[in-house]
Amino acid sequence: MSFLFVGTLKRVVNSKNVFRLLSSFFNYLNINQMKNIYFECYGEKIPLNFELLESSDKTILIQISDSQILELETSEKFKLYTEQKYLPKLDKNEYLNNDLLNCQAISQEGESFGKVSRVLSSNNSTLIEILYNEKSYIVPFNDSFIIKIDISGKSIIIKNLAELSNL
Repeated sequence: MSFLFVGTLKRVVNSKNVFRLLSSFFNYLNINQMKNIYFECYGEKIPLNFELLESSDKTILIQISDSQILELETSEKFKLYTEQKYLPKLDKNEYLNNDLLNCQAISQEGESFGKVSRVLSSNNSTLIEILYNEKSYIVPFNDSFIIKIDISGKSIIIKNLAELSNL
């Protein structure tokens, strides 16, 4: 089976088994369409039994069954996966965070200013961290900065990249 990282879990404060799901998708509604989600425990992918408590375009809250809490807590990190075949069809101009990793950051003039090393998502925005000459800088992942994304060519054209890389 071919698994793909789809997000992480973050425990809700003062709760034993309620978690916020931090999706690797830019559209949180897509993760709701997945039927089979797994977590990793000692190198094995284990199906996650959960109940959806709240879902919006920015937040997903789930409750994990009591029988899996101990098993989940023994895993190294609360990373979630699904099989490639269960991924929902993504909209045009929609990407998985993992698709953006190692993309070249290219200026409007065609000059390379490093590679995407991390994608940082929150409820409010998404940022890409770019590593260039052993230094990193952050670029908001939105229409104000991103001109074009070419996943197959592993490149992202970004406005004002020379200036951003020197901040």
